[in-house]
Amino acid sequence: MIAHLDALGVINYQVLTIPGSDHSFSYWSVVKDQALAFLADAFAEIPPPPPLPTPGPNDTTKKLLNVSTRAQVLDGDSVMVGGFILTGITDKRVVLRGLGPSLSAFGLSGVLGDPYLELYDSAGFLMEANNNRQVLNGIPNPLVPSNPLESFLTAELPPGSYTTVLHGATTGVGVGLVELYDVDPVNSRVSNISTRGEVSAGALQMIGGFIIGGADQTSVIVRALGPSLAAAGVSAPLPDPVLELFDGNGNLMATNDNWRSSQEQEIINTGVPPANDLESAIVATLNPGHYTALVHDSQFRSGVALVEAYDLEPQ
Repeated sequence: MIAHLDALGVINYQVLTIPGSDHSFSYWSVVKDQALAFLADAFAEIPPPPPLPTPGPNDTTKKLLNVSTRAQVLDGDSVMVGGFILTGITDKRVVLRGLGPSLSAFGLSGVLGDPYLELYDSAGFLMEANNNRQVLNGIPNPLVPSNPLESFLTAELPPGSYTTVLHGATTGVGVGLVELYDVDPVNSRVSNISTRGEVSAGALQMIGGFIIGGADQTSVIVRALGPSLAAAGVSAPLPDPVLELFDGNGNLMATNDNWRSSQEQEIINTGVPPANDLESAIVATLNPGHYTALVHDSQFRSGVALVEAYDLEPQ
C-alpha cells in the first residue's frame, strides 16, 4: 500500500502505518483490486504534473525549482547524503528521486543498480523511504522514474531542514543521482541544497545541476567543500576541491580553486564562506535557466566532497 500511495503522490501517510497498529491498511489485500479501480477512475480526468518545473515568462518570483546531484555512491561515509532547507510560512510539496539504472542511457557505466532513498527531518527521524518506485495503470505521473528499480518519494513538508540518503538497496555501489523537485513554488522556498558524495576523476566527478525559476535574475553562491568535512567525521575528504559553473548550453561561466583567490569579499559578504582556504566558492547573479556545477580535485584525487547552492535573495 505504501508503494501505491507514493505512486499516487499521497503524502505524509507514514504516521498511520505504525507497526502492529490496526489501521485500514491492514485490509488492503482484501480490497486492493476494487480500491485501485476506483482510484484509477477518480484520477483519470486530473492532468499530470509537468515533467520538469521550468521558468515561466510571467513568474517574477526568484527561486530554485529543481536541484540534482550525480556522484559515485559507495557505503559508509561515501553514501550520497543530501540536505535542503525550506524557508517561508507554509508547507511545501516536494518530490525526491533516486536514480541509477536509467543513467546508463546517457552512456554511463557502473551505475548504481538498485537505489534506495531515505528522507529524514532535522531531528534525524526517518520520515519516508523507498526502494523500488510504483506505477499505477491509468494514473500517469511523469515524475515517476523510468526504471522500476529506482526510487521516488513525495512529501508535504513544513519550513525547516531535511536530509536525504541515497545508497544501494543491498551492498551495491555505483554512480547515482538524487533530485529534488519543488512542485509547489508558492510562498515557501527551497533556499539551500547540498549533496555529499564520493568524487573521483572522469565520469566519477560530482555534478550538480539546478534550475533558476521566474523572470528575474537570482543571486546564488555555489560552494565545493572537502577538507572541512573532516570535522564532521568524514575520514577521507577530497583534499583540494575545484568548482566549475556552466550554463545550460555547456559554456563555462566561472571556475574557482581556492575561494580566497577571487571574489573573496563577495563570498565573505554572503555570510557562508567556506571554512577551509582550499575549498571553492562562486558568487553569481544568474538569469532564469539551467546550470551545472562540476566538482573535482585539483590533482584529480579521490575523496568525499560536498557541493551546494544557496539562494541569496531575501527570503
